[in-house]
Amino acid sequence: WYAGPFDVALGLEWRSDDVAFEADPILFTGDTLGYRGNAPVNGEESVAEVYFEGILPLYEDVGGAGRFEAEFGGRYSSYDNAGGVWTYKIGTNWQINNALRLRAMAQHAVLAPNSLELFQEQFTESFVAVWDPVDDPCSASQDPVGNGIVDKCVKQGLAESEVGIFEATVGFPVDFVQGGNPDLLPEEADTLTVGLIITPESMPDWNIAIDYFEMEIEDGIGGIDAYNICFDTSNKSGLFCDKIQRGPTGDMRRFEELFNNRGLFSTHGIDLQVNYAGDAPSWMGGDRGNQLGFDLVWTRTMSYKEQENPASSKIDGVGFFGLPFGNVGGTVPKNRIAAGFSYSTDNLGVILSTNWIGGTNNWAAVDHKYFGGTPNNVAIPSVEEQFYADLHFRYNFNDDISMGFGISNLFDSEPPQMAFGAGTGNNTDTGLYDVFGRSYRVTFSYRVGGP
Repeated sequence: WYAGPFDVALGLEWRSDDVAFEADPILFTGDTLGYRGNAPVNGEESVAEVYFEGILPLYEDVGGAGRFEAEFGGRYSSYDNAGGVWTYKIGTNWQINNALRLRAMAQHAVLAPNSLELFQEQFTESFVAVWDPVDDPCSASQDPVGNGIVDKCVKQGLAESEVGIFEATVGFPVDFVQGGNPDLLPEEADTLTVGLIITPESMPDWNIAIDYFEMEIEDGIGGIDAYNICFDTSNKSGLFCDKIQRGPTGDMRRFEELFNNRGLFSTHGIDLQVNYAGDAPSWMGGDRGNQLGFDLVWTRTMSYKEQENPASSKIDGVGFFGLPFGNVGGTVPKNRIAAGFSYSTDNLGVILSTNWIGGTNNWAAVDHKYFGGTPNNVAIPSVEEQFYADLHFRYNFNDDISMGFGISNLFDSEPPQMAFGAGTGNNTDTGLYDVFGRSYRVTFSYRVGGP
């Protein structure tokens, strides 16, 4: 009932990671102006695993042009701190004929918390908060009874008899506790990909791949904002409200904002990839063996949803930049296209790489709870698409000596200005856009002891 050798791999694995990082005590305690160093990290995590995977051919035609096979695998991992988790995969690979191949894969994956997230020493930063009583939803003037948040206020340590009477004061000190959390659970993800690969028989140098992808992550690990999460109107259960502690006066005095397992993240979209690798046209020396290459990757993101915590609603960030995406601000263009062109002879190589990033809108014009104000006073409501090009040359003098010259950001494109929407003090998304401008480099290589 199967059409060839059944390939199976089985295995056992054990590994251990330990980290010991000692922070500068002066920097760690905050005894400097405008800068605080990292907290110490000390701990060990070990994991024992058993796994299996296999490929089972189910059909192969006589000529070998058609083939259908199933792929599967599973792994059980037992972590000292994060507990036991399963991961697994199941998929198919169907070579319909010489020109068409269909592939699909469903997987369940995990990401265990790392040493920093588990073992960073917890530290406290204290501020004298200049709170107006209206900034405390449990203040009597904010009608906590009418707003239905009595239970949330009680979870924070406010006596039930004081709800509706207590009024917050101004200028009380607040402690923010941050750092590692040894009780973290692994992040868990479910992914699905389905793709079609086309290699036209009449154009054997061309390859086209179209893939649909979707992914959902649960229990994502990150820092939390206890105040915003607790008092989020969609947080009916009062999740994380116990991370806020009130003093004898009823005022908020301590926020515990350690690394935590938070809400969902999900995305889906389409990838298109087109490749060509073959002889150059005759006018470019193809008749002498010169080669030409082309590669294009287009990603169309159809959704990009984030959930700050399991009690809040999902927010779709496709086509937007700024908070709350990525928790510190992020950019999620609907479309991105990367294309590359190459030309090579025996001695010369030329590569032109391009990257196009679609424009996005400022999330502040949609949701104002992170910013205040109205769409009319958003300084930068949107940013335009961005285009980059890099050009590189390589020349081989002989088999041992070569020289290269490259220009990055050929047209000296400036990054878009995002103001507060960048989520950082850099005024732009440094993870997506080039902030250095046009740059040059020259390389020279000499191989010693070659054949």
